[in-house]
Amino acid sequence: MLRRNRLGFQTPPDNEEGVSLIDMNTIFTTDVIQESLLYDSYQSAQPLRLGNNIYDDNLIRLHTLGLLKMKAPALLRMTRLVLSRQTDLVQSAAQGLLRSRSSQSVTTRNLYDGLNSGYGGGAGSGLIGSVEDFLRPWVENSGYPLITVELRQGGLNIIQ
Repeated sequence: MLRRNRLGFQTPPDNEEGVSLIDMNTIFTTDVIQESLLYDSYQSAQPLRLGNNIYDDNLIRLHTLGLLKMKAPALLRMTRLVLSRQTDLVQSAAQGLLRSRSSQSVTTRNLYDGLNSGYGGGAGSGLIGSVEDFLRPWVENSGYPLITVELRQGGLNIIQ
């Protein structure tokens, strides 16, 4: 018979050695450390600090999923719409990087170059001058920027 401790992980019965039980506490902790090492390599990720409550599920979930599932896809969707409404230049750049660098690491510089080549090739919308100058503040600053949008006669005014 298994009983659960207050953290919800498996514990052996009082009179038995629990060698066959999975130590979910250890697995969870090592997974969080691995994901933190991965996400801490991004400049826009907030690192987990020693003072953080390591048992706060929401804090850990936000840390490990924030960049991957929220900020990065939002940036790619925004970039796709800014670069061109007709051609998905983000997808084209990603496909080009997969073909040309299939066995090499891809850096942010490679992504900027791939996006710039498609944008400057006539398929671009002309809304921005340089893809790198447009994306760099979004990628390198942690958190999510505040944008103010004002409706004016003849267009929109966007302030970051």
